[in-house]
Amino acid sequence: MQKFGIILCIVVAFFVIVCVATLSPISLAKQKADIRVLAWSEGTADKAIYPNDINSALAEHLGKIKGLSVKTANFSDPDHGLTQRALDQTDVLFWWGHRHHNKVDQKVVDRVVKRVKEGGMGLVALHSSHFSRPFKALLNTTGTLTSKDEGTAEHIQVVTPGHPIAKGIKDFTIPNLRVPSCPLAGQS
Repeated sequence: MQKFGIILCIVVAFFVIVCVATLSPISLAKQKADIRVLAWSEGTADKAIYPNDINSALAEHLGKIKGLSVKTANFSDPDHGLTQRALDQTDVLFWWGHRHHNKVDQKVVDRVVKRVKEGGMGLVALHSSHFSRPFKALLNTTGTLTSKDEGTAEHIQVVTPGHPIAKGIKDFTIPNLRVPSCPLAGQS
């Protein structure tokens, strides 16, 4: 079950990367270098399942993918591990949040939002990160998800297939979606 959860997170993450990449593309000058990934977590994942936290599990799996250079950061690190230097060295930030959304320092939120908007960094919001402050600020939303009928298909379209992060990814369908889905309800 743990492997399925990680695989599902990775599939969803790559879908989100493709979506985010259309809004904040990584510089074409960087396409020949590894994509620099930072896996961040607030540290509240179940330790029985993720003894080194979920960001380490993500980093372990993503680190096996050729063309990705992966590091981790945690809520408990100084500046939550999201210093300007760390963000400047990140092309895609995986953000796993669950309980501490409002405890993230506003200066860190501002730094992440600026790096996405002005620096072209991608943001992949995992688990309950639709309630994270950077996600809500970037999308001008409350983060509340609307519901979708269980068991319906979700069609994923790659809208920028020429973008380096979408290389080799084609449109696909998740035949039996069983999770809340977009659109996000209510603008903030």
